[in-house]
Amino acid sequence: MISFLSVTARVISGVASHIQVEETEALHV
Repeated sequence: MISFLSVTARVISGVASHIQVEETEALHV
């Protein structure tokens, strides 16, 4: 269960950082 939560947290963190990058690139366009 702990490993599942750890993986989920990593996925959410990765998605959040990916969205941040896309938003930053959109602002630079």
